[in-house]
Amino acid sequence: MQLEPGKWHGPVLSGYGVHLVYVYSLQEAPPPVFESVRTDVLANWKVEQQEKFNADYLKNLKSRYEIVIADVPAGRLIESPAQRQLEDEAAAATEPAS
Repeated sequence: MQLEPGKWHGPVLSGYGVHLVYVYSLQEAPPPVFESVRTDVLANWKVEQQEKFNADYLKNLKSRYEIVIADVPAGRLIESPAQRQLEDEAAAATEPAS
């Protein structure tokens, strides 16, 4: 905590509003008991292992192939399908009826 004991502090913003707070004393939280955080530690470890596996797999896969990204015409980069449809409809409307 950044608030000094024995003093009023504020305004302190919380999810419930803005407050004035008097801090009597600070106590450090006891270290967590492993059994109480075991599930979280295991879940985090599994996520890290999966991310590492995926990164290694993709790196290996990319090393086996040549990746070529074709140039896209600049006009097509900002053109959306909806915009293309509007342009097609406008062009059709200006064509003479047969």
